[in-house]
Amino acid sequence: MQFDAALATATRSSTAAAPRRTRQRRSAGAPLAIVEFGFGWLAALCDFGAVVLAAAVSHLIYRWATFGLMPNVEPITEAGVVIGALVVISNLQRNEYSIKRFHLVSGHIGRCASVWNLAFLGALALGFATKTTDAYSRGAMGALYVVGLLTLYGTRLVLVGAASVMKSKGMLPRRRMVVVGFESQLSAFLRRYDLSSSGMEIVCAPMLRDEAAFLADDLALAAASVRMLRPDHVVIAVPWSQPKTIEACVDTFLRTPAEIQSRSRDDP
Repeated sequence: MQFDAALATATRSSTAAAPRRTRQRRSAGAPLAIVEFGFGWLAALCDFGAVVLAAAVSHLIYRWATFGLMPNVEPITEAGVVIGALVVISNLQRNEYSIKRFHLVSGHIGRCASVWNLAFLGALALGFATKTTDAYSRGAMGALYVVGLLTLYGTRLVLVGAASVMKSKGMLPRRRMVVVGFESQLSAFLRRYDLSSSGMEIVCAPMLRDEAAFLADDLALAAASVRMLRPDHVVIAVPWSQPKTIEACVDTFLRTPAEIQSRSRDDP
């Protein structure tokens, strides 16, 4: 009961402060947009620089490993430039440089490995098509595969740390969220997710009554709160066992200025 009371208090205070939050959001919109844009390009440059640096280091490692007797081949720094460009292009297509990707360390190793494999294979295919694969040492390319992946992941860790420092100094915006659902689902959602560490903030949590007769009225009030608070995300916390309720929620919030996400589960 204390938990639910605190949730209700937070919801009322967020709604009451909506005009002030909206004014602050509008006044800070331009600087925050500049910060997000600048951070994204910084991350792209860091990825590209990390791959090129890894290529140069791999060439030196292979020369050292062969005691300077390596075949007469070109340094693979040029290959690193191509692979680095492919990494950046692939990440841009995946929206990987969005600042919300750098709130947590988890998930980066998988995404780095995926884009690295894609870029590396793309570079090999390009070399095969242009008949330039013989110009580079296969041993050095093998070293680049390992060193490049480690360097790319290390760069991500540094960027996550930089984002954490910027967030602690109030330089990064928190993603504002409205969570809509039944009482048990709202409570489970707040227990399950650590929103503060992921850069999220709940500004309102409209509660739906578990009776079909009240659904339209509850959703109308929730939609009004979303239009007033203008959050970044609307999260629907409704069990999968109630698809009609989920569909009604989606239809309602499609007409609001927020991204819709579902965190539906059948367990409370």
